Amino acid sequence: MQKPDPGRSLNSIRIVVVLLCCTLTACFYSKYPISNPTPIGPDHPLLGKWNLNDPDKNGSAQVLHKGDHFTLVLEETNAKNQTKTESFELIPTSLDSKEYINIKIPNNEGFDYFICEYQILEDETLIVRYPDEAFVMQAIKNKEIAGKTRKNTLLPSTFLYASQVSLKSFISRYSDKLFPEDTFTLKLKRAE
Repeated sequence: MQKPDPGRSLNSIRIVVVLLCCTLTACFYSKYPISNPTPIGPDHPLLGKWNLNDPDKNGSAQVLHKGDHFTLVLEETNAKNQTKTESFELIPTSLDSKEYINIKIPNNEGFDYFICEYQILEDETLIVRYPDEAFVMQAIKNKEIAGKTRKNTLLPSTFLYASQVSLKSFISRYSDKLFPEDTFTLKLKRAE
């Protein structure tokens, strides 16, 4: 039996900063970002190339400055030394002394936003926290936020269609329960 290539799928790098969903869990997406793009200076701490802190995966996420937004470039090199690259618009947001990433994800009808919390430590480690899907689903059931489960996608996903104001209020009120644990870490790679 052939062993699977641990770096085979671009989905493994999406876990890095989507920054999407791993194949064993569902995700939540929002119709709106937490905030609209605002002018961002070229000295924002997210800018740079971040390498995944995982010896079994060879991936990186580069955040580039492009006018009023950032571009997230995800790159993965598999065991056959083949490199795959994918780019997304990224909107950083500060809310109640916490930092969030809104990643614009294309879909059949336009785009959605995947939202996660991040923290940059003094040692130039980037910690990314994904939202707790079960908490979001319970909040929808309790009518604390407007949303639904989408079943017509590859993986079931929760979709929040609440207004931007409601989304911001929900995240502000429940951030510790919504983003309860570190999902993965990356390390800033300095230019040599």
